[in-house]
Amino acid sequence: MATNNDNLGVVLDGWIDALRHNDLEAMKRHLHPDVVWQGVHADLGCPDRDRVLESIRAAGGRLPEVDAIELSAHGDQVLFGVRSPDLADVAGEPLDGAIYNVFTIAGGLIVRMQDFKTREQAVEALRARRELGRSSAGTASAQTPGATTPAPARRVQERSMDDRDDAPSGMPPDAEEAPPMGVPADAADDDDAKTELPGIPDEDSPPSTG
Repeated sequence: MATNNDNLGVVLDGWIDALRHNDLEAMKRHLHPDVVWQGVHADLGCPDRDRVLESIRAAGGRLPEVDAIELSAHGDQVLFGVRSPDLADVAGEPLDGAIYNVFTIAGGLIVRMQDFKTREQAVEALRARRELGRSSAGTASAQTPGATTPAPARRVQERSMDDRDDAPSGMPPDAEEAPPMGVPADAADDDDAKTELPGIPDEDSPPSTG
């Protein structure tokens, strides 16, 4: 079973570092062939790995100046936030100098990426997923007496970037010229982009009855 560190490593190696070094091969190795990248609009997204790579390739390796990043593991999901003065808008939507992405990991690969304009929206999506997992775990426990769900550990990382030349990947300054991190280049009406994934494990294990 993958740990939080495993899932953090997938995002670090397969997305952040791959963007920093413009290494599309490394990114490809960490993306599921049917990965869905959902943008801030319902009609903005990439329905599979090839379209994701095309979107990143179109950026030409251009990255913004990044003040800080946030990276935290939540079961099989990872929250990634970027703060940058270059993040003024995306797809016609104003941004407050930041954008947030929720990655879903399965089998060591990124299977879904969802973009959010604010941290509150991203956290709410994580919370909704957790509630779904809690509901599913409760149903399973009712059907299987004594069933328990292990509580995952959590790890949070945040780094400030005083030297912007060494800043990690984020979004290119001009969202119209190149598709930034967190902004798929092409719109897609694929139903997969709107499909909800199964819930994450419950954090609160039922007490042992001894």
